[in-house]
Amino acid sequence: MFALIDKFDNLKAEKSPKIVLVGGSNLAFGMDSKTISEYYNMPVINMGLHAGIGLHFLLEGIKPYVKKDDIILIIPEYSHFYDTYLGASSDLIPVLSYYLSARISIFDNTAIFNNVIKSSKIFN
Repeated sequence: MFALIDKFDNLKAEKSPKIVLVGGSNLAFGMDSKTISEYYNMPVINMGLHAGIGLHFLLEGIKPYVKKDDIILIIPEYSHFYDTYLGASSDLIPVLSYYLSARISIFDNTAIFNNVIKSSKIFN
């Protein structure tokens, strides 16, 4: 799950227009970003990692880095439809703990990070 740092670094560095894939491991293991990029002649950032960190966490995280001409494809996993918080589970806790302890911010805007923490049902 800690590949998320690299994914956010790639997202921050890539210029628009780009295609951003958001989802769980269905994307991490099931999408060929290179083929999509070559077909559409656009860079592809695959943010897929693990359904347990939830869509809300990823969607809030990508907001500052997507621009008008970017294409966002949200490809949810089954659990994203039925869990109370867009798929977030206790799997999100070690991810956030790691970022906090290492003082690594995947969110340049701390308000976004705080919103994810405060609004998450798994922390209440």
